[in-house]
Amino acid sequence: MNIPGTREIPEFACQPVYPAVERHGHIFFFNGPDPQFSLPFFPGEDPANFVAGRAFALRWEFPWYMIVANGFDTQHFRAVHDRKMIGYETVDAPAPFARRIRFNAQITGASMRDRLLRAAVGEKVGIGITSWGGPFVTVTGKFRRATSYILIAVQPLDADHSLTEAIVHAPRGAVTGLWLRRLLTQMFMRDDFNHLAGIRYNPRTFIEADRVMVEFLHWLAALTQTKETP
Repeated sequence: MNIPGTREIPEFACQPVYPAVERHGHIFFFNGPDPQFSLPFFPGEDPANFVAGRAFALRWEFPWYMIVANGFDTQHFRAVHDRKMIGYETVDAPAPFARRIRFNAQITGASMRDRLLRAAVGEKVGIGITSWGGPFVTVTGKFRRATSYILIAVQPLDADHSLTEAIVHAPRGAVTGLWLRRLLTQMFMRDDFNHLAGIRYNPRTFIEADRVMVEFLHWLAALTQTKETP
């Protein structure tokens, strides 16, 4: 390196380096010098057995953490998506820096999309949603005749606006239906997050039924204060 006016290279004259991984044609990097966990994938699955669809991005008018917390709001699955909960949800920490919710539900909606889902894959679904370090989320939906695999990355644009980038995956033996999975996922996310437009965090509005979501937000707040957090 040649710097005019000096023979010494100043210590600050360097580019920051972030750990990066290529998977399924996408580049993922950890926002820090040392990754605190390996690039997540769907529980029990090998990335080599999957293909990924083209990523799609959606912009929203609410803070990024409300998007992730939405996955831990079990009430909204009933009220917004016409999903009848079967039993109780399970919340655990499958790994450091990770928080997961799992539950079973019945598709009870009368929309065209829900009627198609019941006819194509079955009327019951087992959902698993895991937040890794906050904004990196893996989602699985296990139906009787198929399983959905969705990876979501959430990016804050400013205090009140966010961007989600989603990648739908499919086993190599089910590639022919990948475009349909991507379309249905995009429709589901639009329907879901359009209901959140303009929402803001207000702890005074929480009730006992919001307990699971409140506990997630507490976990998230504690996570971001940890020195080792990405």
